Amino acid sequence: MPTVKPSPAPRLAVQRRRAARKIAVLRDEVDDLRDSLDLLEARARDDGTRYSADEVRLKLGLLPLKR
Repeated sequence: MPTVKPSPAPRLAVQRRRAARKIAVLRDEVDDLRDSLDLLEARARDDGTRYSADEVRLKLGLLPLKR
């Protein structure tokens, strides 16, 4: 008796959902980085207090980068 192979459609749907979630996470990370850059640029133009990149990440609630 021949075995019936499952349709690849369910696996493809799962892969698409995972890819869509990963893209959303990456977009959020890019937005956070843009916010960091905007804040750093504003501080660089202002003669006031300067912040390190880690201080900016802390103020924005971002996790520190792993080095």
